[in-house]
Amino acid sequence: MNQENFQELDTIASVMSEKFQDLREQGALREIEDGITELAQKLQERYSISLLLTLSIFDSEREKEIKIHETGINCFGKDSPHSVDGGDSYERFLVTGNIVELPNGYCPSCWGEWDFKLFNPECPHCKIKLGVEVKLLLDTNECPHCCKGVVSMNNPQCTNCDFIASPEIVSWG
Repeated sequence: MNQENFQELDTIASVMSEKFQDLREQGALREIEDGITELAQKLQERYSISLLLTLSIFDSEREKEIKIHETGINCFGKDSPHSVDGGDSYERFLVTGNIVELPNGYCPSCWGEWDFKLFNPECPHCKIKLGVEVKLLLDTNECPHCCKGVVSMNNPQCTNCDFIASPEIVSWG
């Protein structure tokens, strides 16, 4: 998978979300929504019911799947069903010399789930380490931690949060 492939998946995800919402607006899912609402009224409020359409990609060699995007409806407690739509933001990594782009919550090497890489710098599946075999690849000055502040080689401290783009974990593209 390369960056262009993930961009194509993003395009498919956008169409998927749009078509699902069209079906919902046209009333094509009304029977399902009514059933979910009826059941949710009978359950304790701690339960939620979801109908989700998921776009994912599976790698048979890694035997791992990456969830790209989900769209659907959710009914939490006694509330009416509401739309859910989204996926992880993408990040770029430098992994043993190769550029890899994939959703944030996954390992760029083995594709196992790996959230909060800055706080948990070792992949729980393949044991690859952020700052050793993996570095965040920054092509812009947007902070990879909060996505609101600015970082640079000359000023690695984010202008919005506590993140420091240290050369140990960051490679500038």
